[in-house]
Amino acid sequence: MSIFERGRRTGIAIVAALLATIPAGHSIEGPTHGSPGDRDDGRPAMITTIEPLPPIGLEIAALGLERQARGGVASLLLRVDPVIAVDDATIDLRLPDGVTLRDGARARRWKTSLRAHEPLGLPITILAGRDGTFTIAAELTGIDRGRPIRRGIAYSLSIGAERARPLFRNGAHEFRGQPGRGGR
Repeated sequence: MSIFERGRRTGIAIVAALLATIPAGHSIEGPTHGSPGDRDDGRPAMITTIEPLPPIGLEIAALGLERQARGGVASLLLRVDPVIAVDDATIDLRLPDGVTLRDGARARRWKTSLRAHEPLGLPITILAGRDGTFTIAAELTGIDRGRPIRRGIAYSLSIGAERARPLFRNGAHEFRGQPGRGGR
């Protein structure tokens, strides 16, 4: 018997021994009785579900920034990358206080029909009258085969303002926690 055959037999014996320790009526994943959301005390457990994202990519990218004494002019590209066709799509762009589009508006709406696998790029010029970090929000809504589709994105634009760098301690970046967010 070669070393490989002996190792294979030993591995099979270990797996068989582990499987023998699982009590009857249980599987490797857990007990087989009750519904998947039941807890041991009989109360239903909270089941986390994740909604699938519609097959439409939505992103905002910076093309350029021209700094001024206060604020500046930013050139952005709002890119829509649909995998499916969407008729009567509406794209909304909202800007925060202190930021406007070239024509002075703080919001813009485009209505279009999106074709599958044909990206759409919308150039945007933004004027900021002061330095700071601004959140630019875009949202796409439409209908695909009778089902509503909604995608949103937020882009953080920093003009003349540096973000505080996290501490680097013991080989890791350290971020400040937010009370009430995260953890159990």
